[in-house]
Amino acid sequence: MLVLTEKTRVHAILFISDMEGLDWLGFVSKQPDEPWQFIYRFRYHVDDKAHDSADRKSWYCVQAVGTERFSESPPEELAKGATFVANAVARRYGGKIHHLPIRGNGIDAANALSKETFVSMRRESTPS
Repeated sequence: MLVLTEKTRVHAILFISDMEGLDWLGFVSKQPDEPWQFIYRFRYHVDDKAHDSADRKSWYCVQAVGTERFSESPPEELAKGATFVANAVARRYGGKIHHLPIRGNGIDAANALSKETFVSMRRESTPS
């Protein structure tokens, strides 16, 4: 699962829509004191619910390693890898890629996502 907060740094969001029976979502992001990572998931649709669905999801994470681990700028290789994976998935399943360059925090990412017609999201409170 992906958590977006005001301390999360988000470089880009990629989403693949218009695939039969599934969709794909990817983030290049960084949590405080963690390396930059490319988190992505496949969602296999079993019903038409956006939330509280029985859809099956599989999550994956690729982390940046090496000297740029805590770098202030995201490793471009990670962003290129995210685009490569999205292109491969879209070609395989005939989907349409939506690329949102964010270059901001989790709140900026949530605001950008909320404006997209292909996204359904909800806010959940965080434990105190």
